[in-house]
Amino acid sequence: MRETLPKSSILRGYKVFSTVKENGIHFQTPHLHCYVTNSSQEKTIHTNVQIGFGVAKKIVPLAVHRNRIKRLLREVYRKNKQTLDTFSLEQQQQLKILLLFRLTNKEEKIWKISYHLLEQEWKELVEKILTIKKSIT
Repeated sequence: MRETLPKSSILRGYKVFSTVKENGIHFQTPHLHCYVTNSSQEKTIHTNVQIGFGVAKKIVPLAVHRNRIKRLLREVYRKNKQTLDTFSLEQQQQLKILLLFRLTNKEEKIWKISYHLLEQEWKELVEKILTIKKSIT
């Protein structure tokens, strides 16, 4: 069985990213900024949660490091997506999430960012998302 993240659950494109960023609710941790918005159920989408990953070139200049961070973020999401999937199914809403990486200070080394650090911060974000979304509905 393949354990990859399906392409249908990944947000792509500048327009989609900008609409999620403009219309979404903002959450943040020291390294991650997250924008979450509800969207109407579209017939072409087979997943209830769609996510986009971004790392700014200004913050992380080398493409090798940007791609590594995005790989780590995709893996963190893939391993821990069950709670958001069950929540969106219970609430019958489709969530669009934009996950952006930020550095806390300029002296921090990119290659010292670990999977465990990002996973811990992602779990914090998911708890914030769930508490806010439950209070709204």
